[in-house]
Amino acid sequence: MPGNSAGIYSVLDDERLVGDFFQNMGGAIDAGFSSSLLTEFPSDGEVEYHTWLAPVGPMREWKGEAVGRQLDQFKGMVRNTDYENTLAIPKSDERRDKTGIIRSRIGELGMTVGWQPDILTSALITNGESATGASEDGFRDLTGRCYDNQAFFDTDHAESGSNQTNDLTATEVPSANVSNTSAPTATEMEGIITETIGHLYGLFDAQGQPANGNARNFQVQVGNARYWAAAVAAVNNLNLASGASNRLAGMIASGQINVRVVFNPRLSSSALKLYVFIEDGPVGPFGSQTEVAPQLQEEDPGITKKYFLVMANGTHAAFYALWHKAAVVLLS
Repeated sequence: MPGNSAGIYSVLDDERLVGDFFQNMGGAIDAGFSSSLLTEFPSDGEVEYHTWLAPVGPMREWKGEAVGRQLDQFKGMVRNTDYENTLAIPKSDERRDKTGIIRSRIGELGMTVGWQPDILTSALITNGESATGASEDGFRDLTGRCYDNQAFFDTDHAESGSNQTNDLTATEVPSANVSNTSAPTATEMEGIITETIGHLYGLFDAQGQPANGNARNFQVQVGNARYWAAAVAAVNNLNLASGASNRLAGMIASGQINVRVVFNPRLSSSALKLYVFIEDGPVGPFGSQTEVAPQLQEEDPGITKKYFLVMANGTHAAFYALWHKAAVVLLS
């Protein structure tokens, strides 16, 4: 969500205050996890209609006249939402030149705006195993379901011609059958992550081609500290407690793949689950659109009020994009 400095500054005429807002907003975005998962799409209205085309197939031998392929179409819609965060700052702080206090509050306000992409993406992840939202004139609500009309994490994505799953259990990921679901070991977590990445490599697109064959950058998300600790060890320790070599850390060390582990407390309700996302490619697992970029505005509500209002606001949305670039694993 790119920002601009649009707004009226009659009280906050100190450029440092505005600078603090956008600097903290940008810092929060950079420190978050969602920028590598969200693909920004242009938006200039309340509702945007997205037409998803099936992937282009491989080259074929040219015999006779070239024949253009007719690609399947998947239609989705995304409605932008207005968001705001407003502070009431005492006029006495301004009168008494408490610039340092005001700057800290404005900086924190910018930080909350920078958290917004992670907040919206976390909600998509948490709700990804259920399909919600109604269709409108054949356009599916992409904030509640995937473009193929399934839940984002589901067992029957069928655009390839047969059912494929990214909602995984120990059936697809044998290592997910752990000794203690509350505290998996680094050895178990190494198997879970490696097997899940392998599963993602094995998915096919609508043209019968590997959907993720070129993927090299992966993000693992968990919602509790014990899972995070085990995942960090699985990614970094070349030797496991069992004495076996760590396949996952070996692939990372040799440059074959890159794995980033994210502790996302907003997923705490998904206590027994681990998520793996692919960060490569022109389109990620999730999309975003911004009708009105984040901005900072100020208003004096009148002489009878002892405070002035400082508002950060914007109009945007996040939505489901490519299901085959994500997987959830339930430990058991």
